Amino acid sequence: MWTERILDETYGSGYVRTLVLRFERLATPAPVIEPHAPGTLHHLYVITGKLRTGPASDLVDLGGGDFVRFPGDVPHQYSCLSDRAVAHMVTTIPQVRQFRPTVVRSGGAAPD
Repeated sequence: MWTERILDETYGSGYVRTLVLRFERLATPAPVIEPHAPGTLHHLYVITGKLRTGPASDLVDLGGGDFVRFPGDVPHQYSCLSDRAVAHMVTTIPQVRQFRPTVVRSGGAAPD
């Protein structure tokens, strides 16, 4: 017997990284993290403690049991509001299909 709480659902294929983050409160303001690849999403579940996170322009405060999904392709931030915090984060980046360059020469067709 068990109970479930769906945190999020992700469809499609691409890069998925799952990790546990451990935070400590800083004496100085948390740094702003530069944007990742286009389409990157962070899915963050706070296990213990309190965090302030999200896009630098739209931060949210979270406590144990809270979940947030936010774009990682914009400047974003993580600040620990308690002495320590632990979170589970899944980062997803859409698969980018690689194509060979297409060269069309005048008067001819594109090469294979």
